[in-house]
Amino acid sequence: FSSSSQDEGNSPERTNSLASEDESTFRGEASVRTAHSRSMRKLALRFVPGVFIFIDQFCSLTGVKLANATSLAAWQPSQVTFTLFISVCIGAEALTWRKTIGLLFVLAGAACLVLLGGGQGSMHGGLSPRLGQLLFFVNCMASSLEVIVWRNLLRHSRSPFGHMAVMAESYLMAATLMSVTCIAVSNCPAMVDLICPECGGDAWHLPSEALWAVGYSVVFQTIVGYCAQAWALRYAESSLVALYATTQPIFATGLSCALLLLGINPNGSLAWPGPEMGGA
Repeated sequence: FSSSSQDEGNSPERTNSLASEDESTFRGEASVRTAHSRSMRKLALRFVPGVFIFIDQFCSLTGVKLANATSLAAWQPSQVTFTLFISVCIGAEALTWRKTIGLLFVLAGAACLVLLGGGQGSMHGGLSPRLGQLLFFVNCMASSLEVIVWRNLLRHSRSPFGHMAVMAESYLMAATLMSVTCIAVSNCPAMVDLICPECGGDAWHLPSEALWAVGYSVVFQTIVGYCAQAWALRYAESSLVALYATTQPIFATGLSCALLLLGINPNGSLAWPGPEMGGA
């Protein structure tokens, strides 16, 4: 009887059943680990646009100091080029004749803005023009990557407020990185003198007349503008959203003309558009 029970316990059927249970358990654990890993990667990816926003803003602000504003304006249309090129390379978009023709018009318009300026703006070199040009390149590349990652995160979002959540997470990361950078730079007199020579060594000095501009930038350019951009990326391709960034000169010119017609010209800072705006 004992021998019979032992043979029954070691039967091939029993062994196969145990092996099957072990395999099922292993697959279940592997599936849980895979799902957890995928969830962590997706969570980390939601903060990646914030890194690109920080790089975008830091490089543009610093580049203007080291090079000049005209160079910054000339670099901005390259965002469409970078966005379309990267999107096509990763298979997120298809290159069409319509996109190609639109891109050529953007580049032609950028050339008009720069070449027909007639010496207007800051055409002289800055403190370090080569470094400034490199920062402009990084600025535009980071802006393109930000749009592409946002599109990847939002294209399948089902929440009606998904775009606001992604933007909030992105700016939380960007604000954190910018705060750390500001504190670090303010404690380095050589960096303060390089980036802001007119600050006189006081990196935290903010003229009172600049408060309105800062408030406008925070409310409209950042909150309203980026929320609208994030919402658009739920339905439109990255290259199309990046293309609308090149319409900024059109709206800026229209608003300037409207204010001048109304007799409003704060501190004489506005001027009628020149022939170079034909490129817009």
